[in-house]
Amino acid sequence: MLVADNFLFCSCTRPRGSLMAESSIAVTFSKRWPAATPEDRGKPLTEAPHEAAREPSNYQRRSLMFTLSKLEIRQLLSAINLRSPFGQRDYLLVMFLYQTGLRVGECSGLITTHVATRDGVARQRLHLPAMICKGSRGRVIALNQTARACVEKLLAFNRARGFSTAPAAPLLQHRKHGPLSVRSIQKLIKGYREAADLDVQATPHSFRHAHASELLAAGATVPAVQNRLGHASLASTQVYCHVSDSQLDDTAALIG
Repeated sequence: MLVADNFLFCSCTRPRGSLMAESSIAVTFSKRWPAATPEDRGKPLTEAPHEAAREPSNYQRRSLMFTLSKLEIRQLLSAINLRSPFGQRDYLLVMFLYQTGLRVGECSGLITTHVATRDGVARQRLHLPAMICKGSRGRVIALNQTARACVEKLLAFNRARGFSTAPAAPLLQHRKHGPLSVRSIQKLIKGYREAADLDVQATPHSFRHAHASELLAAGATVPAVQNRLGHASLASTQVYCHVSDSQLDDTAALIG
């Protein structure tokens, strides 16, 4: 995972640390081949049984266009002015999206009790209620140290600005104390992408994609990532499967 800045773990007012040089190449795993038929015998191995290799779907192409490397995430974060009225909130929002892989609607719907105890301590696990999840499929995901630091910093930000931190209060609030909408989050990310001069069309979903790709690259199984992301179908999770340059080289060396 992207190493968090000192901002998350101390009272620093500006992020520090150099850009991380990692990058990834978006390469989707091909769809599972169907079972072979008698007519398939003798076909070259470059074709799938009883059908030619399929081109990526338009959805897959679009999702690959929105993939962010660690370097690009760092560049986007560096475009956020922490001294602006809501700069700290937005910085923590981006980090939380990346560290959890939540959908933007799920993140928008979070309230304090979902992520923290009454004492303001971040929970170890986030219990997402069905009412804010796609397809009404609630789930439980573990929060790592960085995600928990984001939660506690967001609560501290809300208290400092006079926003409510009651159990039913939104975790992400706008200047009128209401919940930050999906559209507002999308506009924020678009603005920071433009400020960072990124070539990719980064969206809130890009951080979910980067989160899943990083887990898979680190060795997590596809079913485990499917459960974390809340996908109904395993095929939906496989869209997020990527391999890096070094992984491609290592794979090629196996048959050298």
